[in-house]
Amino acid sequence: MWFLSQPVRLHPKDLERCIKVRCDELDIAIAIKTPIQHSSLSLYVRSAFPVDWLTKHYPALLSENYQGREVGIDAAFRGQGASGQVIAMILASLYENPTLLLAKLEEKLEQSPRRRSRNSQSMPNTPIRSREGFVQSYIQAHGQADRIAPLLSCHIDVIYRRLQRYGLPAMGRAQPHHRTKILQRLKDATLAELQVWGKAMQAHWERNGKGHASQDILVFAALLGIG
Repeated sequence: MWFLSQPVRLHPKDLERCIKVRCDELDIAIAIKTPIQHSSLSLYVRSAFPVDWLTKHYPALLSENYQGREVGIDAAFRGQGASGQVIAMILASLYENPTLLLAKLEEKLEQSPRRRSRNSQSMPNTPIRSREGFVQSYIQAHGQADRIAPLLSCHIDVIYRRLQRYGLPAMGRAQPHHRTKILQRLKDATLAELQVWGKAMQAHWERNGKGHASQDILVFAALLGIG
């Protein structure tokens, strides 16, 4: 595993902030007292490793008693911390590209405690955390979730949740002429328009449920004024 081969020694505290920010970007719940079991850190880790590997190295995630929380992982950066294996598993699942993690760590470690301000601004929004940024990735990937995921270095399930949050249909099966017109309309849109269309699409889903992908695309096109 790449993380275990690195010579630099890291204290878990050096990783804590990076992990919290990354989990926020990926919509992963890390508050162990919060009953959101569909998005826990341990669930995300479990989805990142083959069953055979987990059976041998971390069978607790495959146990019949596992209900979406595994204290060894979900509380890894609290209390007494976690084993090196657990930390490596968490990092490997959250960061498909090791360069991204190293950049975050270097940024953090270069700041001494004296130079940090209690009122310092939080890290800027990444594409997945802002509507405009996500729409740009959506356009670049032609509205296809399986293409957006690698662009943003996150699991495809996270992309589907963001599509739902921003009121955007997955366009994997869109007709070429519809896709072209929708993407061009989104490219020229203002943030206010993106918000209005997103809320209208969410309202449609709340009333009618999520239908077939092709039907969702037709509804979304109509909301954008595309005939």
